Amino acid sequence: MSATKKGIILAVAGGVLVAAVIILVARARRPVVSDRQQILQLIEDMRLAVERKSVSGCMHYLSQDYHDAGGSRRDLQRLMVGAFRTANDIELSVQADQIEVTGRTAAISVRADVTSVSREGARDTTPLVVRATLAKEKGRWVVTHAEGYEEGGTAFE
Repeated sequence: MSATKKGIILAVAGGVLVAAVIILVARARRPVVSDRQQILQLIEDMRLAVERKSVSGCMHYLSQDYHDAGGSRRDLQRLMVGAFRTANDIELSVQADQIEVTGRTAAISVRADVTSVSREGARDTTPLVVRATLAKEKGRWVVTHAEGYEEGGTAFE
């Protein structure tokens, strides 16, 4: 093998080694976020998506395999579209009462007050207790099942 080929091979190998070291150092510096903290962030992100009336924002946090007593992920999406169209404004306060993580699944219970403001300015607040099952899919927590949110529909009638 010529000296030029050896030099090129060494340069490429050195470049790969430097890239690997940079990646390892970057991962080591990244703060470790607990599952509980990730789930609390998911709850907050979903709260903001509801207040923004962002159906796609809400759907981002639902598993493709989501299901509940009302049906599938698609059924819940249709419900959200209708509710978000009805309300002029939505305010949502949430309190996570329980978060139990077991490996790659979690069970949560969240108390929420959903306040919808009609186009005429009438305010209606509905208290809810939502229980949900989450799963860690592709490195992030998503909701796979929920119950108790159905009562919130009355806030949008």
